Amino acid sequence: MAENNEFYDFLVKNTISWIYKNREIYRPIATTLDKKLKERLYPYFNEDIVDNAKVIITNTLPSFDFLKDYGFTEFTNRALNLTYNSGIIFIDTLVISSRSKIEFDSIVFYLLVHSSSYRLIGVESFVSKYVHQSLEENYNLKEILIEKFASSLTTRYEKGESFSVEEELKKFYSN
Repeated sequence: MAENNEFYDFLVKNTISWIYKNREIYRPIATTLDKKLKERLYPYFNEDIVDNAKVIITNTLPSFDFLKDYGFTEFTNRALNLTYNSGIIFIDTLVISSRSKIEFDSIVFYLLVHSSSYRLIGVESFVSKYVHQSLEENYNLKEILIEKFASSLTTRYEKGESFSVEEELKKFYSN
């Protein structure tokens, strides 16, 4: 990865800025989670994660527009095109695609796992790990360990297992 240090640094720095910029755009127009959903989520998350979460459903998820400045238009279209994603989280603001075929509760749970990661290890550390894993996996989002772990916790949630997301994340990030 030494030959990619400049690109790695560019990705981390700009992804962090992109997250904060999009949070500022979406948070004022997003709404809190409904009471019934919150009650289903409380056993898994710290209450403040659930209570502070806001959600918006949109037709189009934001793109990594900053990559065009680096000259990666093909890269943007091929590797990090969010068009087909179900949603994305900007710290505590969930942006969910209206075209998603995934159960709403499951998307919210999955994204709140990432929100819990932001809180546990910090935005910069999370983004750094995510970008590193993305580069290692040639941007195959399904193969990124952070994504696989969030998916595994979501599957456990869907099966009705009892666990603490924060405790599971502490174990995950300590390895």
